[in-house]
Amino acid sequence: MKLSYMRRDTGNALADAYLRGDDAALSLYSYGALSPEVARRRVDELDARRAGGRAGLVAAIRGYMQAVTGVSAGARELLRQLEDPRAVAVVTGQQAGLFTGPLYTVYKAASAAAQARRLGEQLGRPVVPVFWVAAEDHDFDEVASAWYVCGTGEIGRAVLRERPALRAPVGLHAVSGAEMERLLEELTLHLPDGMYRADVLAAVRDAHAATDNMADFFARLMAIWLGDIPMLFVNPLIRPIRALTRTAFVGVLRDPVTFRDAALQGASRVAALGYDPQVEVHQRHSLLYLIDDGKRSPLDFDPASPDRFTLRGARRQFTREELEERLERAPEDFSAGVLFRPVVQDFLLPVVGYVGGAAEIAYHGMMAGIFAAAGRRTPPLALRARALAVPRPAGRAMQKYSIRIPEVLACDPVSDWLRDKTEPTVQSVMEELEGAVERMMRERAPFFAAIDPTLAHAVKRTEQAMRGDLGRLHVRVDRALRLRHEQDVRAISALCAWLLPNAQEQERTLSPLSLICKYGTEWIAELAKMDPPPWDDMAVVEW
Repeated sequence: MKLSYMRRDTGNALADAYLRGDDAALSLYSYGALSPEVARRRVDELDARRAGGRAGLVAAIRGYMQAVTGVSAGARELLRQLEDPRAVAVVTGQQAGLFTGPLYTVYKAASAAAQARRLGEQLGRPVVPVFWVAAEDHDFDEVASAWYVCGTGEIGRAVLRERPALRAPVGLHAVSGAEMERLLEELTLHLPDGMYRADVLAAVRDAHAATDNMADFFARLMAIWLGDIPMLFVNPLIRPIRALTRTAFVGVLRDPVTFRDAALQGASRVAALGYDPQVEVHQRHSLLYLIDDGKRSPLDFDPASPDRFTLRGARRQFTREELEERLERAPEDFSAGVLFRPVVQDFLLPVVGYVGGAAEIAYHGMMAGIFAAAGRRTPPLALRARALAVPRPAGRAMQKYSIRIPEVLACDPVSDWLRDKTEPTVQSVMEELEGAVERMMRERAPFFAAIDPTLAHAVKRTEQAMRGDLGRLHVRVDRALRLRHEQDVRAISALCAWLLPNAQEQERTLSPLSLICKYGTEWIAELAKMDPPPWDDMAVVEW
């Protein structure tokens, strides 16, 4: 395995500005980007507010992991470290997607592990990486499929057909045995050959057999993919975890107006600096959700009487006292929206830093007031590792066809390669014909107008028809060229399937399935062992 780096911004204007230290952008946050120096300042804050022991927290995480992911030697050591009142945590997380979702999910975990190791060395105190399984979200379509590269070099997609009830938290959805067998049969047929193909299929089967919902299936498979990378997993939907964060929810129930106003002001501040707010704020939303009768619905408040709440889309109403009683009795029924989830994490864990993607960094820019309303400050943020994995077949294709990575990421390599297969090029001939049609019709338009001015419309329609015919001819010519060079087109298309699947970023589209089939998980471990690179560097992993 060869590791190199290429310069590449995230493309999110606010996140890029924060990460490079732009003063205006930094004004939206409590701290600059996570570094040893920033972490020392954050640790002083955490030490100042330290209260009570960690026994309940450690017991809750240990109990969950013993039941779901298993407790490796590395995780056992992390739990021991977390018992130390001086211990702090680097937190990351992701929705519970099928087969762990896109590649960037494992990159987040590797980044959190790398940051924790580096900060532990720099701070001289225990720093543990924690993965927050975002099991509460109810958008099933976001997590119900996984893309992979087939053995043929084409893109395949595994899709869950059985759906949960509308608005049910995806983490609670149970994937049936029949559904999983269908997916395993599909993967058996289509996954690429590789030394670890049987291991991948066995891991999926094991993770499903040992769990009964999407969140736990995700967590167990993540633990398998991470191997020896030590990591603690938190599922916020389970009672022992949610019970430890009651105080965060009580604060909102008692003063929803302040938290709503803080969210609105956060959006206004972001917009005032010329950036797009990442999250829309509803005027009546308390920033909380309630899981009622299996459905997760926004918990709205009455502006005229803020101690009365309503489930949006339903007729159920609650007083603040009723909700506080329910929170005490069934804390797992309460769920945080995207703008309040980091606050809940901060109540549960001693968060020295959060590792996220560009969008997560950007929406933290809306949260300073929300954290302040809760008596806290937004944590320092770090960009997760970004990586482009280049398997051997893709590398050989690039070498054979003289295609470089930036060219793959910036354009359509198949069309570019075909462009040079004719002299003159097809594009130049088509542009010549289109220009000739436009020129000819423009020159002859007065001739027809002199005969009858009403013919102008007919002339225009004729020109449009000729352009349409030329467009269809262009398509047929392109198809004929692709057939003539079918073998080469297939090879270049396979290269694109790996590096730019569906014309989208690899790490945001492909699941880990295909790469782990071919190369196992050691390359993920290598990412976790390396010091975090500069934020604008993307790793290129080649085999």
